[in-house]
Amino acid sequence: MSEPVFLRGFLMAMLRRGAMILWGSGLVLSWLTPGARVLAAPPVAAADAGGAGAKAAPAPPASAPANKVAPAHPAKPANAAQPARPATKTPQHGGGKGKTDGDAYVPPRGQERSWFLPAYNHNDKRSDIGVPLVSFLLPGFGQWLNEDYTSGAVYSGAAIAGYAYAINVTSSDHLAHQHEVMRQRARDHDVNEQNALAQKDIAERKATLGTLVAQGAGGLSLYHSFRTSVATRRPAGEYTFLVIDETPMDLLAAPLHFAYLARPTTYIPLAIGAAIAAYQINRKPDKDTVRSRFSSADALFMSSFSYNAGTHEEAVFRGWLMPVAREYGANDTWSNVIQSVLFAAAHLGSNSTPIPQLLLGYDLGYVAQKNHWALAEGVFIHAWWDVIAFYAQYQFDWKYAKQARIDAPKPVLWAPPLEWHF
Repeated sequence: MSEPVFLRGFLMAMLRRGAMILWGSGLVLSWLTPGARVLAAPPVAAADAGGAGAKAAPAPPASAPANKVAPAHPAKPANAAQPARPATKTPQHGGGKGKTDGDAYVPPRGQERSWFLPAYNHNDKRSDIGVPLVSFLLPGFGQWLNEDYTSGAVYSGAAIAGYAYAINVTSSDHLAHQHEVMRQRARDHDVNEQNALAQKDIAERKATLGTLVAQGAGGLSLYHSFRTSVATRRPAGEYTFLVIDETPMDLLAAPLHFAYLARPTTYIPLAIGAAIAAYQINRKPDKDTVRSRFSSADALFMSSFSYNAGTHEEAVFRGWLMPVAREYGANDTWSNVIQSVLFAAAHLGSNSTPIPQLLLGYDLGYVAQKNHWALAEGVFIHAWWDVIAFYAQYQFDWKYAKQARIDAPKPVLWAPPLEWHF
């Protein structure tokens, strides 16, 4: 007896709820967390190189005695309580590189404190390469190291839950049977196993989404660790080009900020992607593909996958790799080339010639640099580019994915939701 039909509907409902919870959690966090606001317009251009953004002390009034000098800063009350850590709200607009006044770093107006500044020893430089990289492999590592236990628990918990879910689905009898069916179809028709894969199989999608949740937690943990490092290194004159603090919540909310569609840097690449998709949809199926109906399950998986990839891939490639390359000697152009090449290489598993990913990666890097290294617009473009690509892809399916195994017994009795074999 095969798997009951009603179980498929139950699994679809669970997948839909899980994806919507993942999507909704990003929106809730983006509006409830201090400082988490997506850029609605390009940041104000930087002030002159001398740090004109810093506010000068007011001159003493003309009526003041000639022998009395006005204090540069007001005196603090003796009993004033000292905060445990700086306030974490960082305005999203501002400019200038700040200046160094002795041992103290004086940031430009509007950039007085960073959301990422660690709670202790914030004058000690944090690692900008090693710890972020480990945080990608072990989500939450950098946050636990800096005693940011809340963020560490969120990243580690999401990664553990995602991997546990993927492992549970992968080890199930249903997915193991599907893989065996795929290999048998490939042998029967003398085709590559990829061409016999049922890309719309629900178990495959569940395992993929579980893995993506874990990878997304790793990408955001890496970004969080890196920006914590930046906050401790800017006083020493490093990463001074990163004048805008975008929190992980900003990135999670960016795919739903549709105001970016008014910008040519957003609607032009998306229009190009839509034109390519239209051509793909209207072409005739090749010898290994057939037309396939686009379903609500396709839409759910497409949106969940695109949202996750758009957020954490931007955090890794344009939010970490490109700034690191820029800081360690490359100019804007070469830092963009480096990250776009690595971005394309990361897609070799799904595309043997990832030229589209190379061009898209370079364009996203250009948009980030144009926006003073802010990522939100690139996150929006990336997520909706993937939506367009998936929509075109799911108009087709592999021809052999629909065919049953030759040696499979034919059902002789069928009564919903049961199917009996003898």
